[in-house]
Amino acid sequence: MTTLLDERREALARERLAEHHCQEALEATQAALALANQERTSVLVERGFVVGERDALKAALETLEHDYENAVGDLADARTQLGTLRERYDGLQRLLAFARMRWWARFIRELRD
Repeated sequence: MTTLLDERREALARERLAEHHCQEALEATQAALALANQERTSVLVERGFVVGERDALKAALETLEHDYENAVGDLADARTQLGTLRERYDGLQRLLAFARMRWWARFIRELRD
């Protein structure tokens, strides 16, 4: 009977040791899982920032392209207006030259008379 009790005690000691090892393995697994969850969350947050930055850059690029198109259109309008102003200026210069010629012609006629 003592042999059976000794065997039972040894079996209980082995079971307790096995339970202790299982508990340590479980705690290590839980710690690794918690760390993996933290890293996954960190990666997801970083990915969110990257996606947000990408979207912001895309929107900024679209705005810049739109502004560029507007600037090119404004430049074309300004060139057209400049051409019109140059034509008016040239016309006024011709009129001024013609008026000077008439003035000189009148002045010379008055000197002759």
